Amino acid sequence: MPVLVLFILTVVRLPQGICFGDSGGLQLAAATCGITHPPGYVVYASILHVLTWGLPFEPAYDVSLSCLASGLGVVALCTLIQIRLGANAWLAAAVSLLLTAHPRVWSNFLAPEVYMLTLFFEVLSIYWLIQFSVTGRRRMLWLGALSLGIALASRPPVVFFIPFALVVVASVFHRSWGRVRFTRRAIAVAMSALLVPVIYAGLYIFVRDTPDTPYNYIEQYNAEMHVVPMSDLGFKAKCQRVYWLVSGAQFRSQMGNSLSGLKNKMRWLGRELRRWLGSDRLVPGGLLLAIWLIFMLAGGRFAWSHNRLAVVLLIGLAVQSVVFVCLYRIEGDAANTLPLLFTCSVLGGVSISNALQIYGEKPGYIASAIILSLVITFTIWHVPARSHTGRLADATTFLGKFNLNSLAPDTVICSTWGTSTPLWYAKNVTYNRPDITIINASPSAWPRITLSMRHRPIVVVENSNVWHKPDW
Repeated sequence: MPVLVLFILTVVRLPQGICFGDSGGLQLAAATCGITHPPGYVVYASILHVLTWGLPFEPAYDVSLSCLASGLGVVALCTLIQIRLGANAWLAAAVSLLLTAHPRVWSNFLAPEVYMLTLFFEVLSIYWLIQFSVTGRRRMLWLGALSLGIALASRPPVVFFIPFALVVVASVFHRSWGRVRFTRRAIAVAMSALLVPVIYAGLYIFVRDTPDTPYNYIEQYNAEMHVVPMSDLGFKAKCQRVYWLVSGAQFRSQMGNSLSGLKNKMRWLGRELRRWLGSDRLVPGGLLLAIWLIFMLAGGRFAWSHNRLAVVLLIGLAVQSVVFVCLYRIEGDAANTLPLLFTCSVLGGVSISNALQIYGEKPGYIASAIILSLVITFTIWHVPARSHTGRLADATTFLGKFNLNSLAPDTVICSTWGTSTPLWYAKNVTYNRPDITIINASPSAWPRITLSMRHRPIVVVENSNVWHKPDW
């Protein structure tokens, strides 16, 4: 039921076409089998590209719809995992629906981004590993490893979650250690399932990293910054370019933190937790965090009695998020808090569900059903007041005004990252204008990069509302 409610409320708020910036980069990479900004997200782009074959809309909207589906999948899995840990189904659905009320989660529903996709595959991995811990079936282990590998290949911080997954797998195998042949084969297949997406990502970048690829972020960035060798300089140069992309070297300067920086990040995390439903304006921050902590500890205690290994996985999901946030000095979406918010939702739902059972099973069911009805009503009422991320990211109006197909042959367009992705999409997907050159660089670099192109028409795009001929 929460999935259906969310679909109805969100599908009408999706961007209608290509988006600005990072969201547009993901759509463009999926539409053209290209390479977007570090770490490339090529596994996601490949999966989304295949999905565009079966969906009847334009590729950009297909990607937005697919990313929304991953968010709906997260809500469904949040509900299922709570039920597995002993929560009432009605209450679990209500808590899963409330998860979307957090501004960070809601914005990832409406704009195609990699954070919700990563959470979906990580949570799917947790679900399969929980099933494996209960049934011992090898297929569940392999599906869990494959899901985790897809997430790892696209988001390197997932590596912080892997030790917790290994603890769970080792614990399950420890119960049947006498069957050595079974254990070795199962581990070998699981490791292969984990590594195949990672290997595929490296091979994809190696093959597609050429000047002829319609969308190649490495080429575009290198034209201004000259951080890696040219792709035609041999095998070693190609490997250097692959490593630069998958390692996120462009953002390496933002990694690492001082003691004061860690304190600031922990305070920021506290504010992130308090942003649910605007509760930080109703209850003092310290008291609110104390209440949250009590709910989490209680939920962890109740869940522990149902499935200890599931709790280990949920803790690992939260630890991964906290560790990365503390190491990465950037705030906002890039400091991905979705895994932490998911763990809080699951443990909070288990805690509340058990608290409602104090007065008996039947009153608990009735209370849970009432809570779900209230949450659905609240969500329908509250959605119009939430952020309009999808509409703000939508570049359809911009491309309608800046009609790229009306430009003269061999035009050069100077742009920055925000507007470059929709322009590339118009060039490569909408109109197929290979004669047009789009330069993605900082404005100070435009005169230098276009020095050899002054004989061609040049247009400068300062932002989504201002474009003109250059004065240099």
